[in-house]
Amino acid sequence: MRIPILAFSVLFVLFSTYAPANGGMTSCYPLFTLDPSGAVAATQPFINAINPCTNDTSAVYAPATKQFGTVVDFAVSSDQQTCAILHLPSSAEWELAVVRLSTGEMLLRTGGSTSAWAWGSRVTYHPSDNLVAVGIHSTALSGSDAAVWFVDLAAGGGGALEADVPLECAWSPSWSPTGERIAVAHVGQSSLCVLDAETLSVIYSFHPYGLCASRFGCCSQVEWSPDGNSLAFSDTSYASEGIPLGIQAADGQSLQAYRYDDWSLPDALCGSYRVRDFAWSPDSDWIAVLVTCFESGDQYVLALSVNSDTVEILCTPSEAHWLTRIDW
Repeated sequence: MRIPILAFSVLFVLFSTYAPANGGMTSCYPLFTLDPSGAVAATQPFINAINPCTNDTSAVYAPATKQFGTVVDFAVSSDQQTCAILHLPSSAEWELAVVRLSTGEMLLRTGGSTSAWAWGSRVTYHPSDNLVAVGIHSTALSGSDAAVWFVDLAAGGGGALEADVPLECAWSPSWSPTGERIAVAHVGQSSLCVLDAETLSVIYSFHPYGLCASRFGCCSQVEWSPDGNSLAFSDTSYASEGIPLGIQAADGQSLQAYRYDDWSLPDALCGSYRVRDFAWSPDSDWIAVLVTCFESGDQYVLALSVNSDTVEILCTPSEAHWLTRIDW
């Protein structure tokens, strides 16, 4: 499966209407969005589900009272029964909360300490939904700290255990669909590493930093495609050059990429963009991307077809204004 470099003329025609166009959307699985303003105010749903084919939105989880600090990431289990919410109660700690979506019941809470605000941290489910990996990334005055932690949901949590990953500063974990491998970002090296999930030994690594706008944001998010054929990575730097989103073959042998100048959004003030988050569709045919414009602050949620040049806008700036994370 390969992703083409998108043509400017195709994107300009699609985006010039400034409205969602869902005629070509084929993946109608719900796209989950995180609006952290709801977590703070506790007056509106902060996890919603969008039907990409109809653009209908429904509330999924809204806490009745304020239960979280700064919410930095979330993940919905493959059976859509539970949601793992990663938040920061303070600058010195992180906590993982797992809730049952149908009732809002809190199933477990566990966490650990961090040397500074861990804004860039990530959480992801194992394919079995019985294990959660948490990638903690904090930037302290002395440099960047990062680590991967495992939480066993089948054992009722039992506390978070730091994984013995043979890499200094590894984070942003993503399991392969079989659970036999796990991909991580290697902070400071701007690389993507694939590990054996049992032994945590390195199988291979990939260094795309020469293609990214900067070493700081390169490979800041890594996601395995549900079909197991590809790994996607993003560069979260604000830039008008480089690769905001790349697709690496799972065997490490080939690379396909999107480029910033391929994305001509209907925003006259936007000279540089940032990929804030992305997610594969369950059928691996699409990638949803949350894009932020540096100059205006406007955000869009785009759906990029993996098998064609089709691009659709799922959320316009008025709909995506407060979004920080997406999960498909």
